[in-house]
Amino acid sequence: MHIPCVTFDSKGAAKLAVRHLVELGHRRIGAIIGSRKNGIHSARYAGYQEVMRETKIRRLASDERFTEDSFDDGYRAATDLLSARPDLTAIFVSNDLPALGVLNAASDLGYSVPHDLSVVSITDIVPARQSRPGLTTVAIPTAELAEKGIGLLIDLMNGRATETTVIHTSAPKLVIRGSTAAPASIGN
Repeated sequence: MHIPCVTFDSKGAAKLAVRHLVELGHRRIGAIIGSRKNGIHSARYAGYQEVMRETKIRRLASDERFTEDSFDDGYRAATDLLSARPDLTAIFVSNDLPALGVLNAASDLGYSVPHDLSVVSITDIVPARQSRPGLTTVAIPTAELAEKGIGLLIDLMNGRATETTVIHTSAPKLVIRGSTAAPASIGN
């Protein structure tokens, strides 16, 4: 069954985020994915995996957590991950809401973000700009998604679109804020 949709490059957004960490010098990068491995954030997980593979950075199952897409679940996943892997210098989070939970967990565990731990995410929700430090994130074109989604619905109702119609938005963009920096061991 086909479903008409409006989509953005979710995998590309994750690749932008993880490449940012790699370009800063991080080599011990964990991941917190706000869905099951094959769930709604599977393309974001695939983007993370691809950059880790391309850059030959060792990726261990113990460096990854799969959870629900919420602040509390991000907090719990980060607490578990950082307790098990205190040597991580960065965490890629598949969405901003759990990433904000990661920032709080890191603080509660005594990590200074970004001096001890960098955190990067995807979406660019308003609280990402308001958190301290501000969350580095990949902004998705939310307004464009909504506008094109409404247009697609109208086109479907008027017979100008079909069940196989797929509309792509503009590319996501990296928004650098205070939650990322070079790892302390190479000059932060």
